[in-house]
Amino acid sequence: MNTKTLFWALFFLQIFILLAIAVFYYPQGVWLDREILLTLHGSASASLDQFATLFTDLAIYQGTVPIVLVINLILAYGKKWGHLAYVDLTALGAIALGYQTKSFFSRVRPHLWQSTYPWPDSFSFPSSHAFSSMTLVIILIILGWQTNWRNLIIILGSIFVIFIGWTRVYLGVHYPTDILGGWSLAIAWSLLVQGFISGFTKNRNTILKNE
Repeated sequence: MNTKTLFWALFFLQIFILLAIAVFYYPQGVWLDREILLTLHGSASASLDQFATLFTDLAIYQGTVPIVLVINLILAYGKKWGHLAYVDLTALGAIALGYQTKSFFSRVRPHLWQSTYPWPDSFSFPSSHAFSSMTLVIILIILGWQTNWRNLIIILGSIFVIFIGWTRVYLGVHYPTDILGGWSLAIAWSLLVQGFISGFTKNRNTILKNE
């Protein structure tokens, strides 16, 4: 693992730890959590409710999972086994890590209003939707880092994760700190796996070839 990768992985892990400390002392949200939730709820409308409900699950079953499966097929077809190992270890590990951290912190979701979204029966911190969406985007950024697609992936990926984060807070099922926790843990995890895998392969091909 190179020094730069380790630095950024530990940097975002430290952010997650700071958020976790805040959650431990303020399980019902810090002041800014509640202010952001109530501000977004102040702009609520029936059409926005439907819009957020329709697209929020793109972060997991309707979006992330199918895309990861497609990436797997492309990498397997191209026999890029190092990259395939990275994608699968990162994605599957994210599922397990997200579940374990939710169970450990056991943060109850915010109940500031009656949401139109079906109430999740899982805990709140960190957000699985934020974790999954950010993990997917980091995977794509790393695979496409040495290509002309890098900037486009970063821009579209940033829009995607921010949009998913907005839907979760707007629908009232997550505190903003849940979203930040999911993002920071996803980045730290994805970078740590990348550094680990890079120690076992020298294959520098990317899924998006630079023609």
